[in-house]
Amino acid sequence: MPSSQQRTGVTIAVVSAIVLLFATVALPWFDAQGLTVDVPGVGEQDLGLGPLVFSGVEVPAGSLWETTSFLDILVAICALGTIVLGALALRGPELTERRATIVAVLGIVALVLVVYVAILPPNNVELSASDLGLPGDGTAAEAEVTADVELGRELGLFIGVLAALGMTIGGGMAARREPASDAGVAPSRRPGE
Repeated sequence: MPSSQQRTGVTIAVVSAIVLLFATVALPWFDAQGLTVDVPGVGEQDLGLGPLVFSGVEVPAGSLWETTSFLDILVAICALGTIVLGALALRGPELTERRATIVAVLGIVALVLVVYVAILPPNNVELSASDLGLPGDGTAAEAEVTADVELGRELGLFIGVLAALGMTIGGGMAARREPASDAGVAPSRRPGE
């Protein structure tokens, strides 16, 4: 039977994973604050907050699910894995050491991914001069247009970091082994007592 500390740890990890999954899909993590474009021959142009869509090319803004193409899936897998393993552990008669360790590792992986996204937000916008309504003749110079999106961090990012931290702490509590009980063992006496 899992100890009280292990049950508490699993519960914290599962609740945190549910919050992380919700934040990944539904809460805004980033908001486009500005867009700067460097066009060969024209120079750098600050397009400010203008429209977030240029001829069908979307500037990243929104939830983690909307702004990344791979990390969001990894974060969701970590959260879902924690939810499934935690539910099995809470329903079953025992929490195996392997399951508890996997829950802890999933929490650590989720935390690393979310902190990575917080430090290096997505900036994967590919625009051409024609996407921006600039004159272009289809030459190689047009292909050299670079766009830099300035992203602001939103509430969902901070909730995601806290939820991933909760998964890590809860997983660590679940994986922690309690020392063997000394019940029934007489206390040792010091020499000379």
